[in-house]
Amino acid sequence: MTDEEILQKAIEKAVKNGYGGSIVTEATDREQNNFIEHTANTFLRWPNQVFSHDFAKAICKGMERGVIAKGDNPETTNEEVAEPHLWFLQQMVLLSERKRIKYLKKFL
Repeated sequence: MTDEEILQKAIEKAVKNGYGGSIVTEATDREQNNFIEHTANTFLRWPNQVFSHDFAKAICKGMERGVIAKGDNPETTNEEVAEPHLWFLQQMVLLSERKRIKYLKKFL
């Protein structure tokens, strides 16, 4: 799958989960497709747009609270992640632009 296809699918999922608000979710199929295509092009030109909290919440919708291991002893140093979208955003910040697309693919 190309980067463009990954972004397209991620945005489709986000829109299905409410990204873009009621203006998009109540729009016709053609209007939704135009929004998805425009958003994918925007993300490709300005990759930092993927750091939107609204986008992250829509991508992570339905995910349960997780636990991440910190330190050398995961049994005693676990940290609860209260909001999955915040973990998603943190990982996106830490990754290079190229790896962000691959990471995003995991959420499809």
